[in-house]
Parts: sequence; structure tokens; C-alpha cells
Amino acid sequence: LLAGLIIMIFDCPGYKSPAGWKSRLVTVSAGRYRTVLSLLAILLIVQPIAADPEQASQKPGSAGDLEIAGTIVIGTRRAPVLVYLIQAQHLSTPGTGLCLQKILPESGQNLVYFHFSGLASDRYAIRVFQDTNGNEVLDSGLFGPLEPWALSWQTKTRRMPPRFEDISFRLDTDVNLQLSLVE
Repeated sequence: LLAGLIIMIFDCPGYKSPAGWKSRLVTVSAGRYRTVLSLLAILLIVQPIAADPEQASQKPGSAGDLEIAGTIVIGTRRAPVLVYLIQAQHLSTPGTGLCLQKILPESGQNLVYFHFSGLASDRYAIRVFQDTNGNEVLDSGLFGPLEPWALSWQTKTRRMPPRFEDISFRLDTDVNLQLSLVE
């Protein structure tokens, strides 16, 4: 992307390239030079997007009408709740997912509701935490997370760190989950 932006800067009218820069590439007329640079810029920007068709098929809403909804018991804290819809590739990278819902609980509210729709049939998991310090990062210490958190556990055994198989579920029909934050 950066290379594409640099090429577009060189293609801007009024830009004076360093002396001899054009002659080192190819000696072409100014019109063809701009055309070649414009095509290179488009290729550099579009190619990474089109290179991974599998990633495009994993986007929510790309080919489905299934839903994941649920409630989260949050306790008495009045801090934002961040709900991530994740797949296996997101598990090892905190703060990532297919979708994020940031929910600000109302005063006196001990439950929050989340809803993801337009999903294709696949394996998903939910990762949730309450951002008590407002930095949008699940802070952790020596013995684990410092902020209230939850995962969509599907097993009685709760290994740390969790495996995707332990927290994921197959979405073939609409799913309704109930989660409780761990303090």
C-alpha cells in the first residue's frame, strides 16, 4: 500500500522527480510514464485484496443469513464491553476478529446484549472483555487477564491458553449464547 501511495505521489501533476529518475527506469513520453505509474499503483493496491479469496469468503455477511446473539452478565462495573466474533486465525492475536461490537452498559444494567447477523455457516467463537480502563486492550498480568472477560467455552475443561476447539461452535442454525464475565 505504501509503495502504491508513493507511486501515486510521483504521478501527481506538478511533482518534480529527482534528476535522472525517469531515465533510469525507462525512457518514455510523459503521458505513457504517468499511465505506467498509475497502472502500477492500481496493481499494488488491488492485488493484495484480490490475492486471498479465502479471506473474502470469511467476512460476515458474504454468503449467509445466520445469526449469533446472546447476553453477557457484567456485574456492577459501568465500563464498555467489547464483544469480538472470531475464527481460528484470530485467537492468538488479541484485539482482532471478524466483527467487534462495543457496548456501553446503562446505569443499573447487569446484562448486555450482542447480535451478529448475515453470517455464513462456519466455525466461530466469541471473545468478550470489559474495558475498565478505556484503552480497548484486554490488560493482563502474571496470572491472567486483569479485566473481566469471557469466552464462548464449549468444553468443561478450560485450558489456558484456550484452544479454538475449546471455545468454538459450528454455526449451521441461529445460535443464542449466555456468557458471564470472569472477574
